Amino acid sequence: MTGQAGTGPGVVALPSRRAVRLGDAAAVAYVLLCVTAGVLAGLQIWALAELHRGLVQTAEAFDQTARAIAAIGDVPVIGGGAGRLAGSVQEAATQIRDGALAARTQVHTLALVVGAAIAALPLVPVLGLYVPLRLAWRRAVRRPRVGSAER
Repeated sequence: MTGQAGTGPGVVALPSRRAVRLGDAAAVAYVLLCVTAGVLAGLQIWALAELHRGLVQTAEAFDQTARAIAAIGDVPVIGGGAGRLAGSVQEAATQIRDGALAARTQVHTLALVVGAAIAALPLVPVLGLYVPLRLAWRRAVRRPRVGSAER
């Protein structure tokens, strides 16, 4: 059953209270679904940042290798070439570590941005369409009907 804002030509039939309540429930379910999807997507991307651990472990292995090469360079027969090689390996280890830590920070930032976007962007139809329509319905229902006993 539909309520009416008045009688006569040009009168718009209003949805019933039950239909509006179902719309409210659907809007709330949609909002919860969007927020849940955003949180889950953000968490999954955040977890990808843990891949940096493998690179940090590789950098540690390079550090150990550089120290071993430097120790070999102390042997008089080997000479100074080992020292240059150790420095080169140490520099590579530093670059790998710095890159891994920067990548982790960037993935964390990406997780926050993507999660927020997935949660917020689908809410635009609810805020831009449903809420104004719902408020208009509420005002129409509260407005005295033309031709009623109240004047």
